[in-house]
Amino acid sequence: MALTATYVDADTFTVATDKTTDFVVDRKVRCDCGVDGYKYGVVSASNYGDPNTTVDLTAASDDLTANLTDVDWSVVKPGAAGNIPLHEHTDEDKGGVHASAHENAGGDEVSVAGLSGELADDQPPKAHDTLAAAHGDTLAAAVSRGSIIYGNSTPKWAELIVGGAAEVLTSDGTDVTWAAGGGAATKEFWVPATYAGGGSMSHVGQFPIVTGAVAGNVAGVSFHVPADFSSITEAVFIVIPRQNDANANYDIASDYGTNGQAYNAHSEADTAATYNVTTDQLFEVDISGILSALAADDYVGIEIKSAQGDGYGDGFLAIGVRFKYS
Repeated sequence: MALTATYVDADTFTVATDKTTDFVVDRKVRCDCGVDGYKYGVVSASNYGDPNTTVDLTAASDDLTANLTDVDWSVVKPGAAGNIPLHEHTDEDKGGVHASAHENAGGDEVSVAGLSGELADDQPPKAHDTLAAAHGDTLAAAVSRGSIIYGNSTPKWAELIVGGAAEVLTSDGTDVTWAAGGGAATKEFWVPATYAGGGSMSHVGQFPIVTGAVAGNVAGVSFHVPADFSSITEAVFIVIPRQNDANANYDIASDYGTNGQAYNAHSEADTAATYNVTTDQLFEVDISGILSALAADDYVGIEIKSAQGDGYGDGFLAIGVRFKYS
């Protein structure tokens, strides 16, 4: 703080009003002597005599000149190297050595890294990666598209690279990993045979069936394809053959389309395939080949026909359709 000062002699100056409490013994001062530069000194005495305070400096202080204009007092030292304030805390002339009381190992107390304990104010973190070496509980890794963070066996947070197409995240009860999706095997429905052409509705054992015992007998079903349909996993017509036959001739056909289309917008058939069947053993006739253009929300009609039944030769008892999809 600077006050207007009046030169008295080489070791004495005056300031207005009572400033004896400011200019106490051993207080260091810096005196601005204009063209003669700054003069540094130490107070040896101060006395108030209305209206001024007279301040005497020690003999070791710089000599004042008649160009004195004002004086600062603070923690300063004699000599041109002094400053106001000197607060380096490297020696007693610069505020006293107290870094060791502020920081571990007595370093520069401005360094937050050297402090122990917690700071009073929240400190914004420096920019760094989530999976960076700065985190002791992570394995350092660069960002990659599709990856996720998981706890590994170390245990540490780590990167799990994105899985392959259609793979899903699974667990073995200990760790997580990518594996082939199992959704295609989880959706299916059953449709019983509801139409008898030439045959009749009946039953065998506890199975309701449609008979197809002679040539031309037809069994049919109809169903709606669910809105979440993407592709056929398996589609079969379940029958009970009525005789052992290595070349049973069952013809299959389909008509299907969606709302607003002709009922037979798509029409397919397979009259060439034969089947190796055993009497009274449930047999699955693959019908996926006559549904090649099937789409979600289609309405479907399927028929299976005995091509050359002689009463039992290529005859069957039709139960219904099992449809599995993804």
